[in-house]
Amino acid sequence: MTTTGLRGVFDDYREGTLEVVAPDRFGTLYAYSVPASRSPTASPWRMLGGDARRTSALPDGATSSPGAPSAGPLVAGSLKAYPNPARQKPVQFAWQLTEDASVEFRVLDSSGHEVARWNRAGRRSDNFDTWDPAGLPAGLYVARVRFSGPGGSRTESLPLGILR
Repeated sequence: MTTTGLRGVFDDYREGTLEVVAPDRFGTLYAYSVPASRSPTASPWRMLGGDARRTSALPDGATSSPGAPSAGPLVAGSLKAYPNPARQKPVQFAWQLTEDASVEFRVLDSSGHEVARWNRAGRRSDNFDTWDPAGLPAGLYVARVRFSGPGGSRTESLPLGILR
């Protein structure tokens, strides 16, 4: 077993595991075996300071490349509905777009019947819209929102709870 001083990480004969040894505040040592990858992009910061010289610099070759962008104008993960569940209040939708697009809202009840539908023009930026579920019974609904722009289209679904 080779050690790297008292840095706390041991490489077990290059068998694919790392042993991490760390003391607690009372001086008791704990050791853990964790799987290790030999790929430099899987663990680009392998030691204190980033490299043997402890430059605290991460070279470009040590990082993985970003994933491919998704088609459609919606920024992934930006569509939100609040308050959710809504209690005698309108539901507000917020989202971000990478380009101007048309936005179609469809709200379905738990049996799949459409209870509301409207369209809106979305702008390249933060967007906001409101839906008032007045007159609908309490229950679980699904908002299906379709974003269509020159770069493609994308449909997202959000569960909505309505309380009375």
